[in-house]
Amino acid sequence: MILLLTETLTAGGAEIFVLRLAKQLKQNGFECIVFNCHKRLVNERLMSEFDDVHIVHFNSFFDGFLLKLDRLFQRMKLDVSLRHYFVAKQVKDIIKKFNVRVLHSHLFKVDYTVALINRGLNLKHVITNHGDYHLYHSFLKNGDSRDVIHFHKKAAYVFQHASSIVCISHRQIEEIGFYGEELKKKAKIIYNGLTIKNTAPGKKSELGIPENAFVFGMVARGIREKGWEYALSAFNKLNTSAAHFILVGDGEYLRAQKEEIDKNSNIHWVGFSHNPQEWISLFNVGLLPSFYKAESQPNVILEYLALGKPVISSDSGDVSLMLNVRNANQCGYVTKINAKAPYIDVSELKSLMQSYIDDKALLEAHSRSAKERFKDFNMDTCARKYEAEYFAAK
Repeated sequence: MILLLTETLTAGGAEIFVLRLAKQLKQNGFECIVFNCHKRLVNERLMSEFDDVHIVHFNSFFDGFLLKLDRLFQRMKLDVSLRHYFVAKQVKDIIKKFNVRVLHSHLFKVDYTVALINRGLNLKHVITNHGDYHLYHSFLKNGDSRDVIHFHKKAAYVFQHASSIVCISHRQIEEIGFYGEELKKKAKIIYNGLTIKNTAPGKKSELGIPENAFVFGMVARGIREKGWEYALSAFNKLNTSAAHFILVGDGEYLRAQKEEIDKNSNIHWVGFSHNPQEWISLFNVGLLPSFYKAESQPNVILEYLALGKPVISSDSGDVSLMLNVRNANQCGYVTKINAKAPYIDVSELKSLMQSYIDDKALLEAHSRSAKERFKDFNMDTCARKYEAEYFAAK
């Protein structure tokens, strides 16, 4: 039995990947359970896609009280978590009941919890670094300890005791060297994978978009750091009034922009979608001008590539490698991230978007390359690599 553990089951890239991996492992003949540490942090619309995955949520009548108590300890700068004791007990009960032999944790806080649980159990413990280690490290560099006390000490403990460290960008492997160069030998790259479902494409007519219109699109969480403002600004500066822009995502930040979005009738905000591929099928080009610090290998770029959509993204994580930038079979462009606001050069972004409108041959070439490139990110290939990690000798 394989136990995959995650902090939440919201619509973030790491969380969606955990569910996709569990689904693929099951199809490959492996028994697995997904354990979610926060029962209240679940996207129910997302769950409907994974009703065949065995999911267990941390369950305690006192969870609200435990969370408040932990926050109190945090404000007092006390490195104490009563909630950890109850989470650990439930996880140990699952390990015993289902004869779990492999632990696979996702996201730093869960990695650390599982590393502590595994003391004395000595089970295989695989971790996947989804980029949040870099995020916490950057917070500390700026004097912001956030909600993790002794982060570096805990991260070092995780890396030292993990059986295997999986990274999804080359930058992550280099950053592990901060905790000891020898730890980099434990690390390897396994890119996240994606399974393409047979999905009925959306219809442009539903949004009032002419069938021959050029369509840009963006799928992301509705937070400012994903670069929505830069994408919208660049779109509004294009040398055409015939292009359309579909926004797929939801969140407080996006909802606050609704009045501005509604000013342009060629911009269509469709909200959250548990199956964004139906909308991506309508795009000519996918955008992701993100300046989110934890960005490593964005899942949405895989979804763009899978449907043959060229990508314009910020140069974060391993995106330039994903898009074969400056190599044969290039399937998109990247724009640099500035150290301070404005984080993305809107004029450069607009120019890259305009190039696809103006050059049909370029669009077609990058579309063909996108489909070809996606073959390297097949979910079955990804799962097989993890299976090798799970059952390799310690």
